[in-house]
Amino acid sequence: MVRSLSLREHVGSQLRSLCVAVGLADVETPVSILTLLLGAAGGRSMGDPPIWASNVSDDLTPVEFSIAVDEDGSPVLRILVEPIADGSGVYANNRVALRVLTVLAEQYGLALDAFSEVRSLFTPSEPCGRFGMWFSVILRRYAAPDFKVYFNPAARGEEQASALVSEALTRLGLDTAYGLVSDRSVRGAHRMLTVVLSEKNGRRIFLKESYRGFGAFSARFIELDQDEVTRLDTIFHDALGQMSVAGDIDPR
Repeated sequence: MVRSLSLREHVGSQLRSLCVAVGLADVETPVSILTLLLGAAGGRSMGDPPIWASNVSDDLTPVEFSIAVDEDGSPVLRILVEPIADGSGVYANNRVALRVLTVLAEQYGLALDAFSEVRSLFTPSEPCGRFGMWFSVILRRYAAPDFKVYFNPAARGEEQASALVSEALTRLGLDTAYGLVSDRSVRGAHRMLTVVLSEKNGRRIFLKESYRGFGAFSARFIELDQDEVTRLDTIFHDALGQMSVAGDIDPR
């Protein structure tokens, strides 16, 4: 009888191939980061149902890979992961995510000041929604990994989402920026607040808005800086899966 691969083994093999494809000299460091982020979910057999139905990917697994292109044409490999606990819920997943982040901060010298200022808003004792935190790992040739964390604005309920984001931006010194974002928002869009953790990039805060309609999918990436919106980029996927880009997309 052939043994079924674990999720860790399966996606680890995929990641190694992607690292080689984009020209990364170090393959094992990305794999070790992914192993850490997967947590208990990584040991699950590919033949078993997911321990937690993650919205990171279409097949409910808690990991997704993508490749972007920098302004100079260099490829950028991106890993999106939802750390999973024991399948009991978002609260347990958040606890795992925080433990993982502590390890990553020690290993890579991550700047957690912005994260710490808003963390309590998005990690209540009884969280709502289908996720609490997602992590993004950005890999470039000849560079240390970059990290981002995605918070769920609906962590305290959909009806509190706008107020939660507004309070988070106030804590981050971006009081006026939320009004500017609201003026440009698309009705019915799903939002995520993104905090960049890598110190070399400084304090960078994004709002990601995604929305669907008529079989198409669009996502907007809005970077906030003090009292202004400094970037507003849009990716549009039509019903046939073709992608177009408006603005200067920055995969960091």
